Amino acid sequence: MTDRSAGFGDPLPNLAVEDAAMDAAVHAYKDEGWRVEAVSREKLAWNLSCPHPGGRTAQAKSRASAGAGPTVLLTANEVRAATSERDWVLLVVPCAPTQRAGIFRSTGW
Repeated sequence: MTDRSAGFGDPLPNLAVEDAAMDAAVHAYKDEGWRVEAVSREKLAWNLSCPHPGGRTAQAKSRASAGAGPTVLLTANEVRAATSERDWVLLVVPCAPTQRAGIFRSTGW
């Protein structure tokens, strides 16, 4: 297990899939008029901070799902943020050819 992998698959392809998921999330938010700031290096429970002109700031965690369905694992820190941060959003981006295209958003834990 490495710091970029939870022990599932090869870290290099996993990194490419996660990068593609982040790109999809960035484009989705920008298309909706949000500003997007990458904050992954800050080791928060989210990797995108997305201020909206209306005043709200989404704290978005993008995750790729390469399996049969839109299923991902969350860290304890991500679960804490999901249950305590009002504007925390999980975006699951299907990256497997067998999955339906689109982004699944989960809020309001």
